[in-house]
Amino acid sequence: MKSRPDLRLVARLTAIALGAASVTTIAQLVDGSPSPLGADADQVVALYDMNESAGSTVLVDSGPNHLNGSSGPNNTKGVTFDGATGHRFKDRSPTALPAEPERLDTVPENDILDPGTADFAFSVRYRTTKQFGNIVQKGQNTTIGGYYKLELPFGEPHC
Repeated sequence: MKSRPDLRLVARLTAIALGAASVTTIAQLVDGSPSPLGADADQVVALYDMNESAGSTVLVDSGPNHLNGSSGPNNTKGVTFDGATGHRFKDRSPTALPAEPERLDTVPENDILDPGTADFAFSVRYRTTKQFGNIVQKGQNTTIGGYYKLELPFGEPHC
């Protein structure tokens, strides 16, 4: 991922977590060059504040495209810490089987979330006591349209 000081903030993804979290949502920003979106550098694609109330099952996109997702029943919504509201995700090793998708927030596939070869950026506010896990992920390494993730191996964020 390129660092681009001339690009504006695209989105906030807020997660308050005691354990590892996987949030399969993303927002992107491009530099104004041709892209799958034809987007300008200040175009918000998705905005997930993750401030839904307790018991909510919808992950609300308050951005212009309304790419709402689902909020898993095994995470807690409406959690506050230091003035922020977010989601708390179940503590689970990333290698534990079987998979447990009901602990995730997910957004359905949409081409407008594919960065292609364009520059893009996303912002995350995240709190954890764990040193592992995917925080944000879109696709897999063979996904058409692009694959990206932010993970936390050994407590160090990596893209």
